[in-house]
Amino acid sequence: MPLVSGLIYAAVFALWLMLLSCAFFTSGIFAWSAGLFYIAYDTALLALITRLTWPKVAASLTSANASAASGKSLLGKSLAGKSPDGETLDIRPSLGVIIAAYNEAAVLPEILTALCGQTDRPDLILVVDDGSTDASVRILSERFRIEPASEGKLSSPSTIYPFLRMMRLPRSGKAEALNAATVEVDTDIIVAIDADTALDRHALEAMRQAFASDTSLVAAGGLLVPVCDRSLLGRVLQWFQTYEYIRSMVARFALMSVNSLVLISGAFSAFRRDALVRVGGFDSRCMVEDYELTHRMHRYSVEHGLGWRLQMITGAHAVTHAPGSFSSFMMQRRRWFAGYLQTQFWNRDLAGNARFGRLGTMMMTIKAFDTLQPIYGLTAGLLLIVFLLLGKAGIAIADQFVDGLRLSARNRGSGVIAIRRYHHRNITRAVFIPAIEASRRSVGLDILPDTASTLGHAEPDHARRRRQGRGPFQSVALSQPQRLLLINRRIFFSEPA
Repeated sequence: MPLVSGLIYAAVFALWLMLLSCAFFTSGIFAWSAGLFYIAYDTALLALITRLTWPKVAASLTSANASAASGKSLLGKSLAGKSPDGETLDIRPSLGVIIAAYNEAAVLPEILTALCGQTDRPDLILVVDDGSTDASVRILSERFRIEPASEGKLSSPSTIYPFLRMMRLPRSGKAEALNAATVEVDTDIIVAIDADTALDRHALEAMRQAFASDTSLVAAGGLLVPVCDRSLLGRVLQWFQTYEYIRSMVARFALMSVNSLVLISGAFSAFRRDALVRVGGFDSRCMVEDYELTHRMHRYSVEHGLGWRLQMITGAHAVTHAPGSFSSFMMQRRRWFAGYLQTQFWNRDLAGNARFGRLGTMMMTIKAFDTLQPIYGLTAGLLLIVFLLLGKAGIAIADQFVDGLRLSARNRGSGVIAIRRYHHRNITRAVFIPAIEASRRSVGLDILPDTASTLGHAEPDHARRRRQGRGPFQSVALSQPQRLLLINRRIFFSEPA
């Protein structure tokens, strides 16, 4: 690891010790320096995202006004088959969709129906059955007229949809299933989606168009809207995750502007096949194979001077089933954070490394702080409790006052930019400690196959739907925040005219 990277991580840890010591050697509000720094750091991140995003927002507002005046639709324009400079595209890359499915019989029919109804149909849809024990294979055979082949072999095409095929594998995990499919698929672009993610009918058209208009684009992500169970807890979790997704999408667009996008959701992602093969495909040793893959692509591009780009595609929308129970939600977040720590450990040499541009000097330095951010938050929360127990109510009241000012300032700001919510860290604290143990076991690359499968494939919330005979996307009405999410995406992130 380069010296500068080691110094950055050492400084993050030393800063935490210094802030913790303030609780013992200072008085007044500064005894709670850990909390003050936590708030200041989060506010600084908001400011950075605002600064990186504002040029795009301003240009999009101008484009929106011009389009409104001319009576044209921004979304329609972005899907009109034109390149960004307005010229007609002559190159139409082939596009294949891979769905890695494990016990997803309850949702496969709806997902495949959405794919077959795309305005720009894919050249191939390949369902990879990852050792399912439910009725997945039977449904594909009976409802979609696919004759299953032997394990590891492509089936013959569906008699209803000639571009639809299936491949059966023994249980091996999502990453291995995607890799096996990549070998069999020969299209220029590979789109990987989760079996519980339904694409908007224009999504593949937008993806194909983006890759056709930019030959340097090697990986792209779609914009996701989460849906949960219709129970009270499901509605609460859907509300929380909707705003969480908004925060994440805005941050990704901001980082995309400086070629530092390090997360493309595996629920809906697309890759140029030759680039995916060159970097070795998906790493089955990592608990978050999508997050790790983007880091590897950045590294490969810089080390070989390729100038690859990763970006989000504004016209590619999808609805994905999110955890609807607290247990599945916590399981997902523990896996995510453990995988995050694992990926950071593998790429710790990027922090502060000027060779990788702003990805190294800015993004990975921020990620070094994010590695211990939950500890900072946990420290701040525990100190606050201790101060209350010791009768130091003045510090606690000051804390609430400062936090209230911070939230008030957010509420007065842009509804699109100010979306990092304080209660998110409360849940992160509950996720952090179990994730440390999972990451510790995996960072040595010695995950047992059954452990990797368990962490990589949490049981979906489909049991109740199976009993009721319906899938997660039937009779789902988007909430008002989700409708606003789609509207804001179209307004703020459509390409300028």
